[in-house]
Amino acid sequence: MDGEPAAGSATDSPRPARLRVGRLEVRPEEQRALWRGAPLELTAQEIGLLGCLAGHGGSVASYRELVQDVWGASCGVDTTVIHSAVRRLRRKLEKAGADIEIESVRGYGLRIACEGQQPSVD
Repeated sequence: MDGEPAAGSATDSPRPARLRVGRLEVRPEEQRALWRGAPLELTAQEIGLLGCLAGHGGSVASYRELVQDVWGASCGVDTTVIHSAVRRLRRKLEKAGADIEIESVRGYGLRIACEGQQPSVD
């Protein structure tokens, strides 16, 4: 995971105030995530992951983009670190009853999905 993020990546522009995927709302500026209006107990890293994924509007966020956006590095974060963080996040979302899925795209990255819903940005 070395090099700079690709031009036009999510890290090139400021993040919107609110990101939505189904009934999940991520407020990156406030370091908050809400499920059906109730706050989720997430770490800053987990909120960063959700924000990065939701900001891609249902398309795939590459591992390189995730490392840059969430960990603030252009290299040095192994994909096992990303997958461990995603595993913890999936458990917390499941515990909250969220019907949000974080899908792996083998060898490339991750995307967020909600049954029957497209992510939106406010």
